Amino acid sequence: MIVIPAIDVDVVVVEGTTPSALRAGAGHYPDTPLPCEIGNVAIAGHRTTYGRPFHNLDLLKVGDRITLETPIGPC
Repeated sequence: MIVIPAIDVDVVVVEGTTPSALRAGAGHYPDTPLPCEIGNVAIAGHRTTYGRPFHNLDLLKVGDRITLETPIGPC
């Protein structure tokens, strides 16, 4: 799950960024580290279609918390 309280995001994150994956939720780019691993995780999501999980992304401010909740814990 990706949780961004400042913009009311609480969305499942699936593996992949194909149209079918993004219809299910936000998508993890397979060529980037998994959440909680070292490196930059990349998550895709639409602002206007496929459930529009990131429709208010432009309202984020520096310091707003973004949490990825995984089976092994949050990061």
